[in-house]
Amino acid sequence: MNILNIFKSKSGKNNNDCDTVFVTTSNLCPTCSMYNRRVYSLYGRDKRFPKLPAFLKQSQCPTCSVYIGQCKYFPFVKNSTDLDKDISFSNRPFVDQRTLEQKKTWQDKNNQKNFDIQSNIEFKWIQENLPDIAPKSIGGYKRMKTSNSSNFQKLKAKAAEKGYEIQ
Repeated sequence: MNILNIFKSKSGKNNNDCDTVFVTTSNLCPTCSMYNRRVYSLYGRDKRFPKLPAFLKQSQCPTCSVYIGQCKYFPFVKNSTDLDKDISFSNRPFVDQRTLEQKKTWQDKNNQKNFDIQSNIEFKWIQENLPDIAPKSIGGYKRMKTSNSSNFQKLKAKAAEKGYEIQ
């Protein structure tokens, strides 16, 4: 759902009483983790909160493809202590505050994604150019590659003979 749609009532008219939204994003992604769990002013009317960046008006993060969640935030419903905490938290600097564990998890996910992409490219080449010794499935190929089996070494050597380098 587009974030601008949450401010329309069922009749289709804009609800101008409140322009604040609470946004959730991935806490692992280096791009969207800085914006996670903050309150924003959609149109900049509520000066207590930062104006919603254009980046967050998309439905997904361009870096990690995780959906950006949003809901209306009604500051007048909160007691003053909670509201002060929300204002303070939302106005903190936009810097990467991920823990080392979150950064490692992000790196591991990216490494796995890159491994999958490279393996798929290699597997497709092997099927087309070495069909007689190609594994039956991509899963089988990935297992061979991960374990660096003797069959994988033979496959790698045959590919090298044809001028293709398997990483």
